[in-house]
Amino acid sequence: MRGVAPAIAYWLSRPVRPRQRRLSDDERAYLRRTARKTWRYFETFVTADDSWLPPDNYQEGGAVPAQLAHRTSPTNIGMSLLST
Repeated sequence: MRGVAPAIAYWLSRPVRPRQRRLSDDERAYLRRTARKTWRYFETFVTADDSWLPPDNYQEGGAVPAQLAHRTSPTNIGMSLLST
């Protein structure tokens, strides 16, 4: 078995070729819509009123009027940085 170990180590250390797949027009449109909605959230809610920090959540619909949580989270701060 000792003679096999270097061959296995070599095989495991070879670079992996990235897989490429073309997106369909529908997939591309879906991704663009999703990206736009994500950006719109930060564009709308990250304001000077909350010291330019993204809100933790926004709830709309139902019996209660729309509510914006005036608190943030590390995840939302990171997503805000990524969106800009």
